[in-house]
Amino acid sequence: MRWVSIIALLLAAFLRTSANYDGALQFVVCAGAIVVVWEAFRTAKYIWAIGFAAIAMQFNPIQPFNLSPAKFLWLDLFCIGAFVVSVAVLKKKSGPANYCAYTP
Repeated sequence: MRWVSIIALLLAAFLRTSANYDGALQFVVCAGAIVVVWEAFRTAKYIWAIGFAAIAMQFNPIQPFNLSPAKFLWLDLFCIGAFVVSVAVLKKKSGPANYCAYTP
């Protein structure tokens, strides 16, 4: 979901076309941010959770914020950077499938 959000934000930064796209962008980015909040809480990275909760609120499709195109571009670029960095910081840790130490 993070990669989908990154692609949507890149498209929004360079192809700002219609109001219909804005609603889809807000939904995708908000959903992606909520997924990152969940992963951040799961890995105990609470600062990341707070930051992405703010991104989710900013791109809330139910009650959107109206920003000037210049401010939106800066917010868009910041969010792209945050999503890209979150891919590296919040990697899923792979571990053994079964933690039970059963030996017959």
